[in-house]
Amino acid sequence: MRNNKKLAVLILIIGVLGLAATAYFIINSYFKAKNISTLLKPVAICFIPFFISFAFLRLGIDGLINKK
Repeated sequence: MRNNKKLAVLILIIGVLGLAATAYFIINSYFKAKNISTLLKPVAICFIPFFISFAFLRLGIDGLINKK
């Protein structure tokens, strides 16, 4: 993957889009929540996609930096 710049850019874009979608979902659920218990479930559900998107973002950045 280190030699393929297009793959690194694609993974970077997927990571950024995933983080944006997860952030939108969390912010949207924050405004719709009536109390703390209705807010905890969407935040807990969005933790795994956030973590995966952050990993993709990190892999994409590492792929672009390490272009030997």
